[in-house]
Amino acid sequence: VSALCGALGTALGAMVANLSANKKTWEEHTEWFSRLAEQLQENKSILLKLIDKDTMAFNEVMQSFGLSKNTEKEKIKRKKAIEEATLNAMFIPYETMKLCIGCFDIMQQLAEKGNPNSVSDAGVGAMCLRTALLGAAMNVKINAQNISDREDVKKILKETESMEKIAEEKENKIRELVTNKIQGC
Repeated sequence: VSALCGALGTALGAMVANLSANKKTWEEHTEWFSRLAEQLQENKSILLKLIDKDTMAFNEVMQSFGLSKNTEKEKIKRKKAIEEATLNAMFIPYETMKLCIGCFDIMQQLAEKGNPNSVSDAGVGAMCLRTALLGAAMNVKINAQNISDREDVKKILKETESMEKIAEEKENKIRELVTNKIQGC
């Protein structure tokens, strides 16, 4: 669901960019807006693929829990399989977070310079990106609980907290821009 929220946010941003690229009298900006739309569409495609990847990762975790644990050897094999599957299940929402955090600057540019008739869509897109990122962060954290003490996991958790703060700040900034433009109409 987090990746889907991110895909919705990037789709809204791409729409704003396309509406801006096709605005009469803005021909000199067409190429720039078109590039932004392409970047957002590419991220949307990746996010949509992450939906299925996340489902598959969850299924792998569940299958790992179903492994036999009758002997000591089976218990060790099962524990290792659970940890590997859980690690994979943690990396996928982390990837969602990284994609979403990278879209905020584009969304801000669209809120600042995009077609004023679609500025609200840039705001909603930013809210979707924030929701996606915060939801993915929850999934990263819950999966990290089930992974033994590892430095790479600690690093990801630290980055997760940082991205959460940045997403909230950037989304607030974009909403403020949008609100000011709407109130100025």
